[in-house]
Amino acid sequence: MYQHDPTILGRLGFIPFPEELVRVKREFMAYARGQGLDPGEVIFDILQPDLISEVASYDGFPARYPHWRFGMAYDQMAKSYSWGLSKIYELVINNSPAFAYLLEGSSPVVQRMVIAHVIGHCDFFRRNSWFAGTNRNMLNDIANHAAKVKRYANRVGFERVESFLDTCLSVENLTDPNLLFHRPHPDSREAEREENGEKPQPRFTSPYLREYYRQVQPGAPVRKKETDEAGIEPFPQKPLKGVIDFLVRNAPLKDWERDILDIVREEAYYFLPQRLTKIMNEGWAVFWHTRIMQARGLAPGDVVEYADENAKVVAAHKGRLNPYRLGYFLFEDIRERWEKGRHGPDWETCTNRAERDNWDTKEGRGMEKILEVASAYNDAQFVDAFLTPDFAVKNRMYMFRFHAKENAFIIESREFERVKQALLAHLTNGGEPIIELADANYKNRSELFLKHRHAGVDLKLDEAQRTLHALYGLWRRPVNLETQVGGQLKRLGFNGTEDFEE
Repeated sequence: MYQHDPTILGRLGFIPFPEELVRVKREFMAYARGQGLDPGEVIFDILQPDLISEVASYDGFPARYPHWRFGMAYDQMAKSYSWGLSKIYELVINNSPAFAYLLEGSSPVVQRMVIAHVIGHCDFFRRNSWFAGTNRNMLNDIANHAAKVKRYANRVGFERVESFLDTCLSVENLTDPNLLFHRPHPDSREAEREENGEKPQPRFTSPYLREYYRQVQPGAPVRKKETDEAGIEPFPQKPLKGVIDFLVRNAPLKDWERDILDIVREEAYYFLPQRLTKIMNEGWAVFWHTRIMQARGLAPGDVVEYADENAKVVAAHKGRLNPYRLGYFLFEDIRERWEKGRHGPDWETCTNRAERDNWDTKEGRGMEKILEVASAYNDAQFVDAFLTPDFAVKNRMYMFRFHAKENAFIIESREFERVKQALLAHLTNGGEPIIELADANYKNRSELFLKHRHAGVDLKLDEAQRTLHALYGLWRRPVNLETQVGGQLKRLGFNGTEDFEE
């Protein structure tokens, strides 16, 4: 039998997973499944600090295509760790099987807590409906993406590929979350076509585009015919949120450019559910690591260290939201409310403070309810449905603003509705502005016309203009964006040489 050379494995940065942690994993998994969780198969590994920072800079994957942003992320993480400002305890890859990386040098208590935390994440990946269409083979596919990009870099030049990647990454957030529920993986689409004996379809699926693509050179402006004297047929037929999907199908790109844009799109949709459920995902992991550790993970001498480490995870931070804290305490609040029957018309109409404080109908549906909630909601829906005035007061949720003169954050408002709406404004669409493609033939000139669906937060105009530059780089025709600034309609644009505003 082949014998592994431990010195070679050590030089590769491989750290054998300790037998004690194998036992802990097995025991925690059994307990979690007994509580109704389904984390699936999880493969754990331990990485040295510099290696875990490298993997984290690649968004948790061991290999990504070459791009400067990954190097910048690594530099920031490595410095933050060496200066004692932050530490990455774990990374989890939503895959089948799931992969989790733990930090070398963590104490046994922390390692157990992190294993329990990972089990919560893996259950959430499999349970939550927003992850239902996730590509569970992304570990291999991302490695294949990296190999493709490298081949294109060798063929057309690294600088050209990196510059085009910059352009594509500037529009990776122009996705449609609703497509998460019915986006088959590309490989499955191709396999289905082959089984049905169909020929590969061209990238341009619109009939009018196929007709004109035969007559014009790639990159030339594509114009639509007027359908009648009354006007021009809309294109697309209705506004689209998935701008990047439209561009992959319809932009006048070279084959290698379209392939890279499609790679960026596929990875954007893979990470999108994580962006939409950050509060719930982290809160669910904390909720379950707390229960698993209390039930199976603590000896009497471990309690103080565990309490200290757990307090760091759910600590409140000045001037910014801690998703671990909000998610965990909101799940705990839901569990208690449905355990004691603190919901429904009778509860909502009760105004007696003493009666509310002692309210307990012995309903006993707390755990059932949080399992249901974890299955169906994203962050915006979660907060909208379950954030209550009582919870906001108990957890001191206020609106803050930075006071330059005092050089400190001060409370701007304690009003519940203002606090809730401000939070929802930053959670809707995963915190990204909602941009819709209204017309790809604006004024019959093959220009893009996009609309910002204003949700209470103005666009950052400098970032909006940079995005318009990227869209021009893909569409190769002028791009227009309608938005609101200070309550007034404004149209931004870029024509290839200069920005304009109206």
